[in-house]
Amino acid sequence: MWREPYRCITVKADDVTNARVIFGPHLPGVRGYTVRQRPERVEPEYVQIPRDFYELNKFVTLAADVMFVNGLPFFMTLSRNIRFGTAEYLPSRTAKQLGRSLTKIMKIYALHGFVVRLVLMDMEFEKIKDEVGLVEINTTAAREHVGEIERHIR
Repeated sequence: MWREPYRCITVKADDVTNARVIFGPHLPGVRGYTVRQRPERVEPEYVQIPRDFYELNKFVTLAADVMFVNGLPFFMTLSRNIRFGTAEYLPSRTAKQLGRSLTKIMKIYALHGFVVRLVLMDMEFEKIKDEVGLVEINTTAAREHVGEIERHIR
């Protein structure tokens, strides 16, 4: 059997340059030979909210519902104009617990200068009207839902 003699391949400087462009740098060498650099420290930036925003949106309308995540109930709220959403785990869905959760959320808004005037809820929240007397609770009719919260919180 006849074999062709071994040919010597000549490598030019342009070939090495082209190989680096085509294949990129030698990654094991780059990963292994570089020293870890200390990451930059994150400095928080605080934004001052204009006083006009508070005056225009002082009175808040909330949409609220109970949603389930992996079978666990969460009390979800979303304000209409501000678009501030909250989620709180509910150990039980009793009227007392739902009323406590709503009162806690209303206090959060009050701490920041907002007044919750109206809360839009499903029919299942009819039972907490007696628990929370500070706010008007508008419940939907039977077989209706508060679509605003279901549409925006996912």
